[in-house]
Amino acid sequence: MAYRILIIDDDSSVRCSVKRALEVSGYAIVHAENGEHGLEDYKREDFDLLLLDLDLPELKGWEILEYATAHRPEIPVVLLTGMLSECEAGSFAGTDAVLEKPTDARKLLTALESALAESRTERMERLRNGFLKTPFLPAHGASPSPAEGLYAPGLPAHAAGRPSPLLSTEASICD
Repeated sequence: MAYRILIIDDDSSVRCSVKRALEVSGYAIVHAENGEHGLEDYKREDFDLLLLDLDLPELKGWEILEYATAHRPEIPVVLLTGMLSECEAGSFAGTDAVLEKPTDARKLLTALESALAESRTERMERLRNGFLKTPFLPAHGASPSPAEGLYAPGLPAHAAGRPSPLLSTEASICD
């Protein structure tokens, strides 16, 4: 059975490129173009992972992240954002990875596989014990310093090999 992932991102080219990359890798995808629709989907359906942009119109990604961590902490959250420079390290609590846009498919798949490797029971036990894991995967291959508070051991700071950017002008693949 394929893992079900909800993608919430207002950028159609990112949303569609990520959708295509994940479907090719065997994931079942539902996507939403704004925070309101995404939160409705998240409340209504069961997902294995939430892939979330922070800079959304109207209902912001931060608000969705707050809801997700408060009401469904057993579901991993991976942030995919272009506004990382505006964020403070401590603001990522409850997330499993933070990917900076633009990212490449290999980094994204590595982050998702890591987040999904942990069962819901294991995740809840880890959270009860107060251990948060929020690896930071920079966009341009730079390795973050552990002192930045954004990198956790166990997930590479960058994937080996040539990046394949997750940006596309082919909006029709979302249909």
